[in-house]
Amino acid sequence: MRLFAYGTLKDLELLASVVGPHVRSRVVGCGTVVGQLYDVGAYPALRPSDSPDDRVPGVLLEIDGDVALARLDDFEDVAGGVYARERCEVRMDDGRRESAWVYVYTLSVAGRRRIAAWPLTERRASLSVRSTQEEHAMVEKSIELTGTSANSIEDAVNLAVSRAAVTIEGIRRVEIAGVSATVEKGSVASWHVTMKVTFTIQDRLHE
Repeated sequence: MRLFAYGTLKDLELLASVVGPHVRSRVVGCGTVVGQLYDVGAYPALRPSDSPDDRVPGVLLEIDGDVALARLDDFEDVAGGVYARERCEVRMDDGRRESAWVYVYTLSVAGRRRIAAWPLTERRASLSVRSTQEEHAMVEKSIELTGTSANSIEDAVNLAVSRAAVTIEGIRRVEIAGVSATVEKGSVASWHVTMKVTFTIQDRLHE
């Protein structure tokens, strides 16, 4: 099953907490879909658009299992009418066209601010209540890395993270910033994935 994530589900740690830690998922690549994006608070809202020039950026994910889809529907409150799951065409950054599910906001966005993209830092800030409930706070730092692989995008991500883990402790999240490819003799020779790696530099402020 393929899902286009444009907001909070771009955070792979959050995605795993929704679908379950044992559900396999991988990043296919970055792309855009037709639509308009609005800030509705702790999460973004994708609304349809009649203009093909209105593009919303995000990440195409491949997730195993129908159970994961049901859990995602619950997370997006499809039954409550907040979001609807619809098919969409994703225009990948490398020019391909892919079909995927996407969650479209069904409520009014009157008075809401239209945005170009959703930064994950906003979502993480909205989760600060969780730190209070756990009676500790975290101090995190992010660095930008680029992984390269001749095999796949996923291998490029895994290679960069595994090498970073040799010298960096407490890696918690990876946010895909961009995907590119080197072409040789008419075919892709290698994939290059730029990502933001977030790690904990102090895990308890009050003891």
